[in-house]
Amino acid sequence: MIEAVPVSAASDTPAEDTEGVRVRVHPGLCEGWGNCHRFAPDVYPLDEEGHIAIHLLDVPAEQAPQARLGAIACPEHAISVIGPPGPARPTPPQRRHPDTPGTPAG
Repeated sequence: MIEAVPVSAASDTPAEDTEGVRVRVHPGLCEGWGNCHRFAPDVYPLDEEGHIAIHLLDVPAEQAPQARLGAIACPEHAISVIGPPGPARPTPPQRRHPDTPGTPAG
């Protein structure tokens, strides 16, 4: 038999509650229901027509629960929580010139 444990008695806080999240939005799927904004107005801005106006967003830890709730509330599944926040722009690896070891190609 499985014993229910009250949430307040849990010894570990899930990582998702202590870290921010990265959210991907598919604006082409948005039908303007506004549920995302209703549950997380500080996370999901809407344009003048009531459609979501972002594509990729890093959400801080304090707003992560609202971001998840807003994503779940979207009836069109236009919002995906894809993981922890990442670098703003990944640094591409430097290519090396094939004739000279250790020197960047350019």
